[in-house]
Amino acid sequence: MGFDVALEELLPTLAVGGSVVIPDRDFRPTPTALESIVRSHGITVVNLTSSIVGRWMGTTARRGQRLPESLRLVVAGSERLWGSTVADFRRC
Repeated sequence: MGFDVALEELLPTLAVGGSVVIPDRDFRPTPTALESIVRSHGITVVNLTSSIVGRWMGTTARRGQRLPESLRLVVAGSERLWGSTVADFRRC
């Protein structure tokens, strides 16, 4: 949490009784690691950069896998979101 926008994203979640999962400092957001942390914590909403979402959705779609059932919202931002990422998301 090295920037002030984090409060804008975290406080509303906490204000309505939600939980925030902050991975260890050594966490690297590979598709496999994201899948694992979402499943193990039952995460329902993720807020990631578009490039990370793109890698995750692309890998998941190529493997013919589904996203974790707990996940109900994927927020992608900070960068351009490619049409191929949206197409991959729809296949997951």
